[in-house]
Amino acid sequence: MGSLVLLDGALLFGLVAATVPFIVHLISKRRARRVRFGAMELLLKSQRRTARSIRLRQLLLLLLRTLLVAALALALTRPVLRAEQAASPTGAPLVVVFALDVSASMLTILDGKSLFQRARAAALERARAEVADVRIGAVACDAVPRDLAAPSFDRAGLLAALDTLAAGHGYADLAACAARAAGLARTVEGVGERRVVVLSDLAAHGLTGGAAAVDAAGVTLEWTRVIDEEPPPNHALLDVQVRRTTGRSGDALEVQFAAQRWLGPAIDVAADLVVGGRRAARLVLPLAQGRAVERVFHHALAGGDVEPAAPAGGARVAVALEHDAFPLDDQVELPFEVPLPLKVVVVDGAPQALPFKDEVFYLENALRGADGGPSGLSLEVIGPDQVRASSFAGARVVVLANVARLDDAAAAALVEHTKAGGGVLLTVGDQVDVEWTNRALAELLYAPLRGSKGQALLDDASVADVLTLTRFRTEHPILRRLAQGDELPGLGRVRTHTFMLLEPGGTPSGDVLVRFSNGAPALVERDVGDGHAAVLLTSVDRDWSDLAIRPGFLPLVRQTIRYLGGALDDGAPRLLHVGEAKTLSVPRGAEELLVRAPSGAETTLPAAGASSLTFNGTSEVGLYSVRSRVAGGEARELGAERFTVLLDPRESDPTPANADALTRATPAGAKSRAPGARDDDVQLWPSLFLLAALLVLVETGLVRRGA
Repeated sequence: MGSLVLLDGALLFGLVAATVPFIVHLISKRRARRVRFGAMELLLKSQRRTARSIRLRQLLLLLLRTLLVAALALALTRPVLRAEQAASPTGAPLVVVFALDVSASMLTILDGKSLFQRARAAALERARAEVADVRIGAVACDAVPRDLAAPSFDRAGLLAALDTLAAGHGYADLAACAARAAGLARTVEGVGERRVVVLSDLAAHGLTGGAAAVDAAGVTLEWTRVIDEEPPPNHALLDVQVRRTTGRSGDALEVQFAAQRWLGPAIDVAADLVVGGRRAARLVLPLAQGRAVERVFHHALAGGDVEPAAPAGGARVAVALEHDAFPLDDQVELPFEVPLPLKVVVVDGAPQALPFKDEVFYLENALRGADGGPSGLSLEVIGPDQVRASSFAGARVVVLANVARLDDAAAAALVEHTKAGGGVLLTVGDQVDVEWTNRALAELLYAPLRGSKGQALLDDASVADVLTLTRFRTEHPILRRLAQGDELPGLGRVRTHTFMLLEPGGTPSGDVLVRFSNGAPALVERDVGDGHAAVLLTSVDRDWSDLAIRPGFLPLVRQTIRYLGGALDDGAPRLLHVGEAKTLSVPRGAEELLVRAPSGAETTLPAAGASSLTFNGTSEVGLYSVRSRVAGGEARELGAERFTVLLDPRESDPTPANADALTRATPAGAKSRAPGARDDDVQLWPSLFLLAALLVLVETGLVRRGA
């Protein structure tokens, strides 16, 4: 006995078209109006004799046209005649290897079950149904195909491996996976059938690479689509970027994003901006197949948007689309910190009546955002005589600009402020008391000061012994974002004629970030407890150097202040795709970094002695957080190191692969079997196409004869 199977049963609705000829026949059939006319009686008798033959020809044409449409509609469903198979032992060794797609697109939900759950259930059912002398193995189709079980008679081990398998968020190359499964099937020696069963949604994006270079002679590759119906339409967020802007009304968020739809008719989809766990704005996107739509959210920042527990004012910012059958690409949570006002206290050691002559004139303008851009800094300028031990309360960074000396109590308070996590920047000049500084601020210095040294006058063009800046430590967080290769373009032409010398040596907890062209340190920094202290060994006015009027001055001082205040964004990419590596900056003294994935799983990275680490565990979609831990201390959140991993955009496209793509993805030597097909199937659709051609010829002959 056999049965009729339609490989593309969804196209059976085309049989409805077979009623069209009949409907046309009824519409065109006219009812004659009787008009008696004596002279026409002879003609009417002649018409009655031919009417029967005309009616018969019309009925034949109606039948032929109906059969023609029906034959074409049935041929498109690819009917096959399939013989019933009785389960019976087969000759050993019979090898079956299941290749299960565990890529992100398999997490599409239909009728409450994911496509992966359907694929795993089908593999378990078929594995249990195989007879005892069949060797069975399994391969997971992931970013890199991985073996789950070598072909063997161990049913329990195989079933356990399949039962615990889960789909991930990565991309899978089905052609490479099929080749790996075929290679696994060929490891069993002997004569017998070798079969690879690929269980997948068979989306076209997984079959773009072509067949892998592997010998698969004697292997039958069975492509199995885990759903009978058409895949559901999908819309996705493709790219999201967030930045902070400052206008007359204050700080605001600007979130730019793009969305796209695949399959299905055009629809309107709501997109929400979520800030601090609340919906802040909504847009309606007209999404049509194959066309990306870009939009921008604008949101004025408020106090409730900031999470006080997060460093530098972390905020939860997300863009979310209406959920569809594949929710993994419908929401993106962004790594964004709302910069809290970073309070900076500047002690002006040489105030002047003329503003441009003042010691901190250029520094103050750079930190206040005089260039028109947001600085994110709250600045307070005071004189040395106004400094008290309480002057540093609430400040994140203190700048001593050419300060001769402070009250000893204030100096002690400044050291404690730094040890508690604050920052200090010392800039030198002709007012600095070297002896007092070395005594009172010794814990803040990279090395003791020796005194100033003059080179030449800046306006003496005939003297070439003016110092420039060189040997930049471009891997340091302060300079990393400013560097182009090994150089800092805005600082390359700085000319300095007087600088402060340091005693030889230095502390192991410090660094020389920039040197003068004679090799002497120009910018140094060191760790002091939980904080940082930096020393610029020339002035920030124009008395000793023209640094203050060079293009690199503004970004240099801003980066330095933000670094000292723990609010530095080093410009490293914070949006990646699944599988991409992320470079993490390591705070000085940290013994390890703790990276927490969106699922809550935490990875510990040894970090002792490193300035940066590479994290490769970006296998989940979502927002990752990073903490650092010093020996014997509590872990500290690193807000600026948070990052988001996005889905590979290929996984969002559910368009199914056609038969040609499956054939191209089949390894050399293997026999490809399309979804639903079997070797013993009798293909009926070619005969139906031939029948349709014959019906066209007969219909054409009847029409011409009638004419």
